[in-house]
Amino acid sequence: MDDFDDKSYTGGRSEPTSRSHRDTQMPDTSEDLESLLQGLRQNRPGREDASAANLNQSTSSYSSGSSTRDSDLVSLQRIWIAERTAPEILPFDEALIDRIMGRLREQIRYIEETSMSIQVGNDNQLKVLLVETELERVKYLLRGYLRTRLSKIDKYTLFLLAEEREQKKLAVDEIKYMNAHNEIISRLFRNQFLAQVPTHLQDLDASSMVVSPDLDKAVFVRVIAQDIELSLRVGGDIVTLEPNGIYALRYSAISKYLQSGVVELV
Repeated sequence: MDDFDDKSYTGGRSEPTSRSHRDTQMPDTSEDLESLLQGLRQNRPGREDASAANLNQSTSSYSSGSSTRDSDLVSLQRIWIAERTAPEILPFDEALIDRIMGRLREQIRYIEETSMSIQVGNDNQLKVLLVETELERVKYLLRGYLRTRLSKIDKYTLFLLAEEREQKKLAVDEIKYMNAHNEIISRLFRNQFLAQVPTHLQDLDASSMVVSPDLDKAVFVRVIAQDIELSLRVGGDIVTLEPNGIYALRYSAISKYLQSGVVELV
């Protein structure tokens, strides 16, 4: 998370560049990118200079391992939606984020190196534009995921500090952010008004001051496991969840199935 060098991302909480992107997912360009790059290579036999050769090598590297890349992108979309929908903070997927961050750094470096030698109006400029579009789409999803997590940390700071089990869900940088945020807020409250109230009301860690997630919040879930059939007791009724079905249930009833990958939030 520390290496994500993007001026539009400050502490994981900055707004997307365009307001219209705030609630609209950018279109998928992966297949169009690869097919167009292949067509451009076929239309330029024997005329590629050193910069074009470098570009083709980089885009080939970009296309290699596309199965893993596409799988990671789907996983990023899934954990982003789940984080926005779940009332509690979910475990941080460090391995996935590290892989995506590595690819982002490679693409940023490639674009910076290639853009300096591209002539305006040639095919290589179009290739770089397509790679930049794909790059911005992934960065948008990543910023949304991290920003959502930080907003929950801000809201549930005292709860997270009191529950060691919840802290295990956080990344190292998120724990540092949470401690710094709590220190700043505590100092502000003490300086502004806590010193003026009775001593027994100055404890910020009192149970009445702790805001905890509402685990009985209603959520929509889809059953993604194909080989099992779930039966849940909801009130006095037994509800059977069929594969690919979408249901509105209390989060507390399906949270353990979410962690095991049987269902996903939608």
